[in-house]
Amino acid sequence: MPVQARRTPPHLTMISRSTAALLLLAAAGCRAPRAAPPPPAPELPPGVNDEAETRLLVCVVQGGRITTVAMKYDPATGDSTIGGRTFAEAYPPTAEHAATAPWYVAYEPIEFQGHRYLEYGLPRVLSAHDLAPAGSYRGVAVFVEPGDRLPYTVLYLPVSPDCLFQPYYPPEVGGAVRG
Repeated sequence: MPVQARRTPPHLTMISRSTAALLLLAAAGCRAPRAAPPPPAPELPPGVNDEAETRLLVCVVQGGRITTVAMKYDPATGDSTIGGRTFAEAYPPTAEHAATAPWYVAYEPIEFQGHRYLEYGLPRVLSAHDLAPAGSYRGVAVFVEPGDRLPYTVLYLPVSPDCLFQPYYPPEVGGAVRG
């Protein structure tokens, strides 16, 4: 009867190869190369102060309306504040935003003004002038593109106060899937 060579399990082979490689490096007196130091920070042009605060305009959904508010950004600390508070403190998510609504979390279709709509794609950030109010669904404001009429082409529901909107389309838009 022929004798078969015994194979070493792959996980043991890798350990012993790793160990052998470390031993060879140690025996040769080699060290792993060190990472290069980071490049120095670029110098600012004369007259530019990197400590100055910058004012930004930020889109906010609150009270069923889309508005723009001024926010201060401090490059020295990296903080963005509105009236001395962080955005999350000044505009916390509430029941008027879909993010925590059970029907949103469960990807349920919505019924709005007699028409059915399905969640489509990922939420997207839109600005205050991109949308117009159309009503509400279970306490969450519903927005549409300006000039759109019933049945709406797309509904946009705010997911969070920072103008992040989830689009909803009528089921007919997608059409049937062929297999």
